Amino acid sequence: MDNEVEKGKLIGKGMTAEVYEWGVNRVIKLFYPSIPLNWIQYEDRLCKVVSSAGIPAPAVFGIVETEGRCGIVYERVAGRTMLKFINSKPWKTAAYGKMMAQLHGRMHRSDGTGQRLPEQKTKLAEAIRQSDAVLGGRADAICAYMEKLPGGSSICHGDFHPDNILLRGAGESAAVIDWTDAYVGNPLGDVARTSILLSSPFIPPGLPKLLIPALHIVKKVLNRSYLHTYFMQADTSQEKLDDWLLPVAAARLRENLPGERQWLLQLIDARWARAEQSKSI
Repeated sequence: MDNEVEKGKLIGKGMTAEVYEWGVNRVIKLFYPSIPLNWIQYEDRLCKVVSSAGIPAPAVFGIVETEGRCGIVYERVAGRTMLKFINSKPWKTAAYGKMMAQLHGRMHRSDGTGQRLPEQKTKLAEAIRQSDAVLGGRADAICAYMEKLPGGSSICHGDFHPDNILLRGAGESAAVIDWTDAYVGNPLGDVARTSILLSSPFIPPGLPKLLIPALHIVKKVLNRSYLHTYFMQADTSQEKLDDWLLPVAAARLRENLPGERQWLLQLIDARWARAEQSKSI
């Protein structure tokens, strides 16, 4: 894993890694020493699967070691996140929602069969069971409900939202980043998570109170445009999406975002009541 290239300027940092310039037109996601090697190898393999499937995502050039730390070398994608474009051009929010749906639909037309990706229902069930106490002991019943939902073989992102979409310059062609939660399964579960993220009452830290009402409006417009476009292109409906809201919302509880738990529980309770009435549980 040794490499003679020296890391360049720091571009960004997160909870597991820092991102640096790495030679020409590449970056390195350099993981902190506390991150196990098998986690890094797992991300490297996932991203190579995605890239080979023809999904618009940064190319992956493998794992290297530098300064005693391991990192993954990626193609450097010029541009900004869709979230930054929305913040600077809020009047184009509906257009960005349409773009999101088209990009998500393209991804979901990629077949993940035989690619050794995690299985959707297995991933969701693990997250749901970790929140059993918050769910009032309903985790097993929610998992049983989920097992009755149609499966699928689509490659799904698992965390698809505007901050994980890079737009390249004036043409606004896109690349999707951060594939660590990818899985294979029914695309409507992936769409349900995106819609929950866009509907969430979570407020980013440091946002001025005067901007909160505007944020809610932008998120509502974005979600409406995204869903409308996705339903049209995939020939599906809100009713079919609703079937996935119960398990996806229950799995989301594990992330424990500020201000979100009570809202999620209300959503879960509403979907639970509907499922009981239809005798699905």
